[in-house]
Amino acid sequence: MYKKIFVMIAVVASAMLTACYKDKGNYDYTDPEKLTVVLPVDRFSAKVGDTLKIDPEILMDGKPLVDTANYTFEYYAFTGSLTAITGKRKDLGGGRDLRFPIGLLTGDYALYLKITDKRTNYAVYNKWNLKITSDFSVGWMLLSDINGQARLDMVAGNDSSARLYYDVLDKLQSGVTLQGSPKFVSCYCLQNNSTKIYYGIHVGTSQTTQRIDCETMQWNALNNIRYEVSGDIKDNFAPDWVRSKIQTVSYMKEDTNIYYYNYSRSVRYGVPINKISTEPYTFKASKYISISGSSSEPSILYDETNHRFVRHIVGAVNCVSMPTDAADSTFSYQDRNYNLRYMVRSHFGGGEAFAIMENKTTKKLHLLRISTTGANIRKTYWEEMKGIDIEKGENFCIDDNYGFVFYNVGSKVYKYDISTYASYVAKDYGNKKISFMAFQETFVRGSLGIATYDPSLPAESCGTWERFTVPQFSDPLKLIVSNNGFGKIISVAYKPQ
Repeated sequence: MYKKIFVMIAVVASAMLTACYKDKGNYDYTDPEKLTVVLPVDRFSAKVGDTLKIDPEILMDGKPLVDTANYTFEYYAFTGSLTAITGKRKDLGGGRDLRFPIGLLTGDYALYLKITDKRTNYAVYNKWNLKITSDFSVGWMLLSDINGQARLDMVAGNDSSARLYYDVLDKLQSGVTLQGSPKFVSCYCLQNNSTKIYYGIHVGTSQTTQRIDCETMQWNALNNIRYEVSGDIKDNFAPDWVRSKIQTVSYMKEDTNIYYYNYSRSVRYGVPINKISTEPYTFKASKYISISGSSSEPSILYDETNHRFVRHIVGAVNCVSMPTDAADSTFSYQDRNYNLRYMVRSHFGGGEAFAIMENKTTKKLHLLRISTTGANIRKTYWEEMKGIDIEKGENFCIDDNYGFVFYNVGSKVYKYDISTYASYVAKDYGNKKISFMAFQETFVRGSLGIATYDPSLPAESCGTWERFTVPQFSDPLKLIVSNNGFGKIISVAYKPQ
């Protein structure tokens, strides 16, 4: 007896050409008693975050089959294509109609619909090609404070075609709910081989740190930061930040300690590196660190216990002292009369650590620049900073292209020129408050990012994220893009392709 089944499927921009045959355990088997499904094309396309919708209209002998109680439906997929299936079976859902939130990795898949007659165990297979793409492959991750709770948002895509996703982890049903107040978000390379770089997104709160898949935003219990740490750790382990150095190498700060991770050398976060090998105890490490982007260049740490700068070299388990130069009469690398107010590595000058030091007595600020390129570490600049209200600066950041120091006092953003020792107001946000300001350290260079929020608006939508091009001279900042509807943004990271 010949049967005909007509399936009409609604999905993102596609329909599919299918083949049906009796189930004998071989997906390439065809049977003379095959059922025919007529559709115009043979491929689906869908995006991560969208819902794959399949609503079959079934015809039996040319008439709608209303009662499907005697049939079972299984939707599943394999990576690859219909002619080259790879990987394990991924079940998408059962029942006549499919609603599957796309959480698969981007790429090509072979998609199957198996329909089985429960009375005879006779089954037909409908198969199609499926391509998964993603709007989430590149963009800005924004970690917001919503009345003391963390929420991760995203500006996905390029500036000209960006899409905004509020609470992106909930949108994509990632499997994790952020608990506690926000601390940081970072994105960097975890592993690398000849064919693919594996990126990860770390999201840290006051209660824990989770790693989210960079393509699908999916999570599982093994993605907790504790599985990247060797040895016993406390249940509420919640680092202050995790930051990349180079591919597969990173640092983590928790409490007063800094830890080191190196995937290629199988080194997990474990023993604190904030220690000089010839000294018996660890020192209290500052939250500020100058992380170089080369394995041959040291990263610069600041020892708050002994008021000194030290350096860490890739592969070392401890720090070492800074080099001395008897002919150098500028600021010493160790001076108890000063506290560190801010430090970051800038690409300016070929690669330098910019450190803003505060005199304990006078409260005046001085700028120290340390070259970390090449074999020699040397001080290149030590001068008092004379900008407008610069001692009251709240957020500092350094322009990679021209070495300008940006800082804010309240709602006013100042641009300080290190060559003229003068500053002026670059941006005044009026009644808004500034919650974050930085130049992106990796992937995207040269743009100034500023996050503001309006206290008069609801906490879940009071925030704005803007990026600017910085001119070489005294011209106004040039707005690149402005996006609204976020919370109070406290941390931003760029997610690369």
